[in-house]
Amino acid sequence: MNVIAVGSVKGTVGVTVTALALAAAAAEHSRVVLVEADSSGGVLAGVCPQLHPLPGLEALAADREPFTLARLAAATQQLGSVPVVVAPVDMFRAWVTVASPRNRWWTSLVADDGLVIVDVGRIGGGSPVGPILSIADRVVLVVPPTPLGLAGGLEWCEQGGRIAPGVVGISPEVCRLVTVHPPTRRRDTAAFDAGEVRVQAGSRLAGVMPWDPVAVDLLFRGADFSYRNLAGSPLVQAARQLHESLSVSQ
Repeated sequence: MNVIAVGSVKGTVGVTVTALALAAAAAEHSRVVLVEADSSGGVLAGVCPQLHPLPGLEALAADREPFTLARLAAATQQLGSVPVVVAPVDMFRAWVTVASPRNRWWTSLVADDGLVIVDVGRIGGGSPVGPILSIADRVVLVVPPTPLGLAGGLEWCEQGGRIAPGVVGISPEVCRLVTVHPPTRRRDTAAFDAGEVRVQAGSRLAGVMPWDPVAVDLLFRGADFSYRNLAGSPLVQAARQLHESLSVSQ
């Protein structure tokens, strides 16, 4: 497997965290690159103090020279154990990098002999990420752990993303679901717990990610999974299980 795209259909929270945690888990075993390609604007350059907008995806998209893996490497910055390519924080500039780049940078990602994880942000509703999804070996959809969220995610997978007339879909076989859960479930919500999610989603489920603000803050600050304060984090364990699940099911 070379390319994993991580996104959501309705702007579900946790896409960037899931992509980063998955990349950190993969970095324990092999070479990995995280590409932030959210057309609504990047997150990493805005929240990670050691990252800067350039070099990044904007430079790759505007490059007049043919895209090469060497150019991809030159556009990366290190976040803990993960090399990342950041998207512009500005929505307009981020949109251009995906919707109308001078250089179709994603076409060469499949040539990388490592793992490339692409955070595509929101999918559908006019999002321009279709060409990226088409080259992905696995598309991971982050959905809320609710009956409606799971039902919508399962239907999206079964239809291969063909949720509107004229939409070019992808193979349902590449689609998997991930849910992100708060620490506790309020009694007045319809959210499923992790066990119920596994029953409802069946083989489509790739992982269940707990919402762990402390671990998220450490990852954004550049800690890798060997950092002692992350050793017992449920998020770290879930990310490792997610990586194993996607590796086994390729």
